[in-house]
Amino acid sequence: MLYGIEPVIGPGVIVKLDDAKKSNYESDFDLWNSIVHDFDIRQIIIDLKNADAEAIEVNGYRVVSTTSITCEGPIIMINGNYITPPFTIKAIGDKDALYYAMYNPDSWYKTMELRGLRLSLKRSDNISVSGINDGIEIKYLKPKK
Repeated sequence: MLYGIEPVIGPGVIVKLDDAKKSNYESDFDLWNSIVHDFDIRQIIIDLKNADAEAIEVNGYRVVSTTSITCEGPIIMINGNYITPPFTIKAIGDKDALYYAMYNPDSWYKTMELRGLRLSLKRSDNISVSGINDGIEIKYLKPKK
């Protein structure tokens, strides 16, 4: 579980992030502020990890120590896979601590709320987070004698 290879089921939170719903922007800054960026997702993950999340997934992709989340123009890439809004982040751990980490006045979630992004946060007793190798057969090599 610590390496993210196996799927995990347990209590936690589900965070949904989506771009703001606004049709006319007064400036490029307004437009920039109204979309979910790669750094938003990374910062939410940091806040969840700081609250002792045991397993995290973004849009079906497991987050581990080597996970890469980058901006690729109008979309985001996670470990070489394109993902688009809405973004669903699942985190397993103490659901009350994770929930509080998002609603803490100093959290990035609250900063995103101030930008007018569409967000939701839900506690759950039964969240399923995929393993990093779901659907991939792992073959172990036997050492030569």
